[in-house]
Amino acid sequence: MTTGASSARAPLWHVLVLAGIGLLTFFWVFSQLGASLDLSDEGFYLHSAIYRRLYAQNFTLFGFVYGPLGQLVGWDLVAYRRLGVLMSAGLAIWLGCRIGLWLGLGTLRSIMLGLAASAWPFLLFYLWLPTPSYNALALQSLLLIAIGLVPRDAQNPQIALWQGFVIGLGGLLAFMAKPTTALIAGIVVLVFLLVTQPRKLRAIVVPVVVAAIMMIAAAYYVDGGITNFIARLQRGVVHAALLDAGHSVWSLLRLDAFSMRAVEWLVLLISCVLVCALTLATNATPLAFLGLWLILSATFVVAVILGVGYGSVEYTSSAPLVVLGIPLGAAVAAVIANKHNSFWTTMRPVLPLVLALAVLPYALAFGTNNIIWYHSALAGAFWLFAALPLVGWIKSPGAILPAVSIAQILVAGLLSIPMANPYRQLEPLRDQVQVVQVGPAQSPVVASSDVVRYLAGLKKIAASAGLAARDPVIDITGRMPGALFALDATPIGDPWIVGGYPGSAAMARSALAAVSCDILARAWVLSEPTGIRALAMAEVLPPAFGFVEVGTVDSPLGEYSTRFPQILLRPTGNIADRLSACEQWKAEAIVQPAL
Repeated sequence: MTTGASSARAPLWHVLVLAGIGLLTFFWVFSQLGASLDLSDEGFYLHSAIYRRLYAQNFTLFGFVYGPLGQLVGWDLVAYRRLGVLMSAGLAIWLGCRIGLWLGLGTLRSIMLGLAASAWPFLLFYLWLPTPSYNALALQSLLLIAIGLVPRDAQNPQIALWQGFVIGLGGLLAFMAKPTTALIAGIVVLVFLLVTQPRKLRAIVVPVVVAAIMMIAAAYYVDGGITNFIARLQRGVVHAALLDAGHSVWSLLRLDAFSMRAVEWLVLLISCVLVCALTLATNATPLAFLGLWLILSATFVVAVILGVGYGSVEYTSSAPLVVLGIPLGAAVAAVIANKHNSFWTTMRPVLPLVLALAVLPYALAFGTNNIIWYHSALAGAFWLFAALPLVGWIKSPGAILPAVSIAQILVAGLLSIPMANPYRQLEPLRDQVQVVQVGPAQSPVVASSDVVRYLAGLKKIAASAGLAARDPVIDITGRMPGALFALDATPIGDPWIVGGYPGSAAMARSALAAVSCDILARAWVLSEPTGIRALAMAEVLPPAFGFVEVGTVDSPLGEYSTRFPQILLRPTGNIADRLSACEQWKAEAIVQPAL
């Protein structure tokens, strides 16, 4: 089914300009993926994928999806990031193309629309954490679900089966990324299908059956069977509860206040007005004027990419919310354009999809400890996609073009902010010029001078002390699992033994008690005794374990404005004595692994 919207009559060169802007932004981000290394969150993402089978209590399963991709590129960090980015961009192109075909834009213009939207998912990188993560997989799963929701010929059983397969696959991936995301996405899909196809039970049954079959397959892939898989999920819930990080049922259901700075409200308002005015003007304004607007849009994006004003905008968590101006402007334009008709009657075919797309960012954010609105904005691509059916239904040539061009301006401008203020780092990407080799492949990554200094010192200490590749190391700094990735050491217990929470020590003991004594007795330790998030060895390890300091290096600045000495410790003593001490520690029930 198509809407027959007359946007298809927009000159092809206009659509080509939009596709060019989108591809330019895409390649700009793509070219930056070799820069920056965050030693906290990105370390967790990498360990969860590389050592995914070590952590039987980890119910965040995104590593089982991304792990094979990392192996495919030999755990070259930059290549791994690029694969993740290509997946997101490819799904965005697919979704944009599907919406374009549904709106009657024709095949070529629909492909161009998809290319124009290729960089929209990169709003997820507003913190500049480009390594594949659970948030990245959640976003990709929601893109798949959205693709399956775009209406097609409901009378064709093959198409219905294909849509059900896509939605079911998206549901499975959402569960493996974040079960909370899968929950909200499932509700959105159910309501959407009940509204749009109330008499077609098959529309609901097919995605459910596909997801169930894939879930069974995933259970065997992850744990060798359904029973073990369920046990993993149970252990994961108990284990996560030990941290006491505020993930209660009531905290999940909270609704945070919507807050933005004055300048961000201004940008949102201007975007809304421009989208509305330019969209309505496409009926009366010569398309040559719209072409001039598109050229100006391209000029702005190029200026951002070339670094004009680079780093002059302060980083704030609320900035991505300005993209809400696009769907709001599109909605106002749609109301005004249909002022002589019943808005509900005229727009009824597109409203279910618009509302479903508008809610999907909440599915990404559901379950987070962060401000719900700010985290939802990381999936703001769906708000941009939601604007397309609204303006695409307006009967005027090129009505879809203003919303897309202004969206591209906002996306490029927003992406320049984290590039100038990368997460927990002091130098913008363009000032990071030193290279450090990290990970199993010892692949080169451009990083800040302070991170390079720190890693060079740590690697020198480890090499001189005899730490070999894949040797087990316990990181009790509480905040820098990425250091172990750089060393190509094996992090045991958890992919990130996180500190700074009321239950950090209990969670660490639980994780380490689940480790075989053969491994635990041979493990080295990286500590940060005076650190803000540090854990004490006496709280998380058998007290009879002995260690010797082999070197000290100061931590990099970024998360904190103070450097903390970090100590690498090598295990000492007879291995038989250490094994005995470990077994006794577990038998005395100083801590019991999560059940």
